[in-house]
Amino acid sequence: SNLFIGKYVCGHVTRIDERFGAFVRFLDGLTGLIPKLKKGLNENLFDTIFCKVTALDITSSPPKILLKKVTESEASKPKKRTSSKSNSVDEVQVGDVVGDVKVVDINFARAKVYIVGNDSSKLRARIHVTMANSLETTTKLSKKEKQFKEEHKIGKSHPFYNWKVGDGIPGVRCVSTDTRDGIAYVELANRVESGLPAVVTEPSHLPPGSILSAIVTSASKSSSNHGLWVQVCPGVSGFIPALEVSEDPDVLNDLATKYKVGSRITCCVMEQTGHNKLPVSHNLQKDDHDSTKDEHKALFLSVLLVPGQESDKEATGFKPTKPQRSDVVIGRISKKSIMQGPPSLMLSLRGGFIGRCCITELTDENEWTNMPFGRVVDAKSKAQERNTQQQVVSDSDADHENDDDNSLDSDDENDSDEVQNDFPDGKYFKCKVLGNAKSKGTLELSLRESRLKGALDNDGVPKANDIAHAYVVSTTKKGCFVRLSRSVEGRVILKELS
Repeated sequence: SNLFIGKYVCGHVTRIDERFGAFVRFLDGLTGLIPKLKKGLNENLFDTIFCKVTALDITSSPPKILLKKVTESEASKPKKRTSSKSNSVDEVQVGDVVGDVKVVDINFARAKVYIVGNDSSKLRARIHVTMANSLETTTKLSKKEKQFKEEHKIGKSHPFYNWKVGDGIPGVRCVSTDTRDGIAYVELANRVESGLPAVVTEPSHLPPGSILSAIVTSASKSSSNHGLWVQVCPGVSGFIPALEVSEDPDVLNDLATKYKVGSRITCCVMEQTGHNKLPVSHNLQKDDHDSTKDEHKALFLSVLLVPGQESDKEATGFKPTKPQRSDVVIGRISKKSIMQGPPSLMLSLRGGFIGRCCITELTDENEWTNMPFGRVVDAKSKAQERNTQQQVVSDSDADHENDDDNSLDSDDENDSDEVQNDFPDGKYFKCKVLGNAKSKGTLELSLRESRLKGALDNDGVPKANDIAHAYVVSTTKKGCFVRLSRSVEGRVILKELS
């Protein structure tokens, strides 16, 4: 099909969905969508209407098409052409091969190029990072070129890493065109192995379920928005929450190392829910191509929802479902959340769900430690521990023994108390879902190794004369109250404490 962005089509409304808008069928069975934000819900079923293609993704089968309703007179109006030189923007349509180009400037976000054989001063062309593939070359970068790449954060995983000013790129294609103030802007791509990359002007043009290829621009360490910022296409960015990136806690605890800035990642557009607040992003680097505002809304994306991932079967409607009893999930410790049924640990789960882990479920009983949520280690204890680890001073070093003692003393003076925490805020762990907690919407979780291997039964209630381990919950005039398991509490009367 010769379908392209800006083409006028005629079709009939086949379905109206209150979630998305009106579906219009045209062109030998192809179907497009008029989003509800573009008044798609105002259409009538089976009406014949004229539309304009506003966004197009031909990487999927069938292609995903976004439409805007127009009048019949607008659709039949002849398109004006100018008698300019060959390869002018009026003669180039989306999908056309424009020929060879040469690189004239590079930064992290884009490579400015000029089309060989076209000397028009009113034409600007570029290849955006999301539209680029690395070049096959055996030429090594010079020291100066490597320094330039480092300054612009163009690492080895970046598509532009082996691009250089003056390089020729053959057979590039046009993916979008625009004319502003008499200047023609042409967006090009050399990444066409699976069809033309998707180019849209607004995030809302990409409905939930769209599969995208994006470039990682940064790894956010924010406590509220921990994850990957990516660029989807020119002017449109996205955010992948860390819990939607991987099901391996080791990967999530070292996200920046596992997903290098500039690397490509395949993701799926998530359905917007009340749990995920749409983040605000900043454009990568603006240039004369960009006409968008400095700030814009970003897409919520997921790697785990991409078809073929093991976890995509756990989602319905392009959003994660609530975990069930015996499920193994990944949780992120959230010490800013209000503790429920203390002492316990609160964890954030995929899909915006919240979990609670009782202090007795952090580890198996034989691995319980004192104050697992955090304990203060004083400077004196640290110094004593360091001294016990010192190697025995040999006879040849005896002359320096006094100097060593002095240095140890100075170290002791600089030491300060510190908090040791086995479960720090923001760390990811594998958890076993034990069921629903007493608090509405909260799940009971366990971090015990035995639980992860399959054990779900509650700990038994101790019998008379049994010796049991417990954690102190509180101490009052009535005694010391302890927790033996997530379902069993006890009390030690004051006279039995010592």
